[in-house]
Amino acid sequence: MNFPRGTLLFAGAGFFFGSFISWAILIGDELGRVNILYLLLVYLVLPIASILISTISLVFGGGINLAAGLKKLPLWSPEQQQVWRQLRQQGFDRLWFYQSSHIVAMFFSLAGLVVFFLLLLVTDVSFVWRSTLLTAEDLIPLLQWLSTPWSFWDGAQPSVELLLRTRDSRIAPQAEAFSSYAQWWQFVLAIQIFYSFLPRGLLLIGTRLIMLRRISLKERNARLNLTEQTLQHHEQEILAAQPRQQGPDPVQLFLHGTRRKRAHGPAV
Repeated sequence: MNFPRGTLLFAGAGFFFGSFISWAILIGDELGRVNILYLLLVYLVLPIASILISTISLVFGGGINLAAGLKKLPLWSPEQQQVWRQLRQQGFDRLWFYQSSHIVAMFFSLAGLVVFFLLLLVTDVSFVWRSTLLTAEDLIPLLQWLSTPWSFWDGAQPSVELLLRTRDSRIAPQAEAFSSYAQWWQFVLAIQIFYSFLPRGLLLIGTRLIMLRRISLKERNARLNLTEQTLQHHEQEILAAQPRQQGPDPVQLFLHGTRRKRAHGPAV
């Protein structure tokens, strides 16, 4: 049971929205400055939140996910809507849309990576951060904890010194060297890979395996039911073909008894 057209449409939608949002946030302000905290919101908070919401919804019988949201848009052909009705009739709709939501998110992340590398090649992206309440000492524990999955990647590790050098102020901007602002690109790349692209890819593979197993089990049960029905039909045909064993006719028994009495005569 494969539905390549719907899958390609969801993938295309994810890539389109990912390209648009990533370009809008990575192009930065008029000076090309990009706030790292905005990137954490798009490439970390939103992906993790969407995974939690869609997974919890699936477990508790709901269907809240990215693909289900795109399904409500008036963009789909009657043929695709008929496919979704067939999925619902067969009981695979919620799992299929959950799988498709991972496709949407994975291509969203892929588009973000493409746009990210493109802008790194053709522009001088300056990564800064701004906050009224937070300081470098407040942020560094969180950033170091987030960097745990790629502890082997030295260039993508944050530091207090880097935070201090790249903090931006609208009133008194710092005249720091461009190399300091550019050092964040490996950290941003690692965030996209480890918190957006890889989780969705692994969940997509796992969901696909679960769905294939359920489809295989359903098809096997259908074959077993068909075999059982066929055997019952053959058994009925065999029973119908056998001659029925009828009991003795009561009239014939009465006549046979009368003849015997006449042959032996009246009892003395």
